[in-house]
Amino acid sequence: MSDNFITAENLSVELLKEVFEAAYIETSVDDDGDLLVQEACKVFVRPDLDRKNNIRFFTLFSFNGNAGTMDQLVCANKINSEYLMVTACVTEVGGLMFRYDLAMEDGISKKGLVLALKRFASIPHAAAGDHGEGLLD
Repeated sequence: MSDNFITAENLSVELLKEVFEAAYIETSVDDDGDLLVQEACKVFVRPDLDRKNNIRFFTLFSFNGNAGTMDQLVCANKINSEYLMVTACVTEVGGLMFRYDLAMEDGISKKGLVLALKRFASIPHAAAGDHGEGLLD
């Protein structure tokens, strides 16, 4: 494959960081080794370095004190029923996680990766506004 593709053979946090920085997207690496990307929201980018078959995008929101367990679950369920690209779930510590697993078994172009990130990052704030109003910090 060409240099414009990310494959199982070249998948790494360092390569993903280079791709996003070449697209003028602000990046950093946290203490856990996750790539953080600042787009419409802060997105964690975690490649599966064991199986090398997907890249996970995720972002986290915090529920406020007004949100009971049932409110949190209803919020996540409504998001999942209306938004196709993301999966929303309630975390063990009372947060709302949005995630998307980008399959890359045959590789993905660098442009495709950047476009997928931008599309993912455009969804969480809209979804949180639609279904988490008054529940999220």
